[in-house]
Amino acid sequence: METIIIQLLSAFVGSLGFALLFNNDKKTMLPATFGGMFGWAVYLVFETTDIGVFLATIAAAAFCQLYSEVFSRVLKTPKTSIYITSIVPLVPGGSLYRTMYSAANSDWAMFRAYGATTLKVAFGIGIGASFVAAILLLLPKKKKV
Repeated sequence: METIIIQLLSAFVGSLGFALLFNNDKKTMLPATFGGMFGWAVYLVFETTDIGVFLATIAAAAFCQLYSEVFSRVLKTPKTSIYITSIVPLVPGGSLYRTMYSAANSDWAMFRAYGATTLKVAFGIGIGASFVAAILLLLPKKKKV
């Protein structure tokens, strides 16, 4: 339980760091930061059900995309400022590092294993975000009077 709390706090702090780095304005700073933490929580929920890293990442990325869509409309701001900050905890930096480290040490078995994980996470982010974006494009728009 305490590792889950540490992971959620780390996702919050990591998202906050990127919100500061991307110079998010004050009204999007906290929603974007909480989006990262909630997105990681969705990932943890799905990952603990042995659904696999790929499907867990799709679910978390889809959540982040939907979350950013909702908050961008509520706050009347571009959704990318919220989405990019929210998706940061899902980015496979650790597995990419291990992939490159394995390649540099000619450990090809570990290179393939970490590389597969990195690709699964990267494709999961893309598929999850694209899925929600496509569905939102198919919904009818309100006509302004």
